[in-house]
Amino acid sequence: MKNFFLLIICSLLLFSSSGASASNFLASLGEHSGKVEVLRSGTTNWSPLENGGELFAGDQVRTSEQSTALIERQDGSTLELLSLAEVTVLDEKGFFVHLGQVWSHFVKALKGDSFLKTPTTTALIRGTVLSVSHDGLDSRVIVQEGLVAVRDANQGEVEVAGGHAVSINRGRLSRLERAGNKEMIEGRRFLDRMQRFDRFRKTRDPRQDPRQRLNDRLDRRPPLNELQKERRDRQMEDHKQRRELRQENREEQPLPRVRP
Repeated sequence: MKNFFLLIICSLLLFSSSGASASNFLASLGEHSGKVEVLRSGTTNWSPLENGGELFAGDQVRTSEQSTALIERQDGSTLELLSLAEVTVLDEKGFFVHLGQVWSHFVKALKGDSFLKTPTTTALIRGTVLSVSHDGLDSRVIVQEGLVAVRDANQGEVEVAGGHAVSINRGRLSRLERAGNKEMIEGRRFLDRMQRFDRFRKTRDPRQDPRQRLNDRLDRRPPLNELQKERRDRQMEDHKQRRELRQENREEQPLPRVRP
């Protein structure tokens, strides 16, 4: 009997500890298009990542061709993976970009800097909008807003302000330069998307499933016959106003003079 109760207590402790660790996710998948996959830490098989899927330290995410994925951190920071990108969630502060290009909008951290790493560089972020890319050999950092400290593999460092960019070729920082027009346009479009996303996120209930939110919106729509009646009444009112306006214009016009 004593062993039975001991077994129950151990099971409860194991369940509670596993539940607590499972709830400590670092990020989740938000809006996405195309095929998005995740390689869980300690596993060898890639699996599809669905909307709202939680991400933990060591999880690796990748997008296929013509696919994008938005990763949301719990502090409100966002990371958008473009086509054929691959990143790893390192901890609550940063990500590792293995391949491809990402745009990010990081909320200013109270303790320490957020960061993005590639095999050749580290970008220390203090609340800003930037892009980091890696093509397998070289990296590039583009800053849309804010200030970023960029380091290369040899501990060389340069501060990159908004509207500027720097490349890391063969592990060494190149000369600071102005970002190209196309790069800045991409940054503004990303920032516009994030601002719309922030407004949407403030109005939604994070506990609801996206399908449930869609069903709720459909349920709140009036029936079709009410919509038709409302549209017909509106058309009749507009027609009445136009008719009254024409009548007033005719009354205000002077009578034509008749020649004797």
